[in-house]
Amino acid sequence: MDLSVNFQKVKRNYMTLTFDDPKSEKGVKVIVVGMPKKKVFDALMDMQDTITEREEAQNAKERSGANRRTIEELYTLTAKILSNNLNGEAISKDWVEENMDIEDMKAFFAQYVRFVKIPDTDPN
Repeated sequence: MDLSVNFQKVKRNYMTLTFDDPKSEKGVKVIVVGMPKKKVFDALMDMQDTITEREEAQNAKERSGANRRTIEELYTLTAKILSNNLNGEAISKDWVEENMDIEDMKAFFAQYVRFVKIPDTDPN
């Protein structure tokens, strides 16, 4: 019996994100993100560890430090997600900080969660 799997023919889901980009000639930057890979899951676990640390903080100073780490992890996580794109372009945490405010981040994560759940809900 000869079995084979051709990953080039596997149906892939992508999420297209469009940002204002005054530096480009078109005025926009389009990033097409794929399903999460291991490095994204690792970053999610790091985020969970940071959230747990914040919940276990014993005083205001510890909570403040944990809150700062949570924000840093959030931007790092977003950069890792955006870097998992069709062009193979590395998106830096600095780029995310410059181009996304907290409302953008909320909207992005709400849609990203829906996107990641597509394989579970798609009957095909």
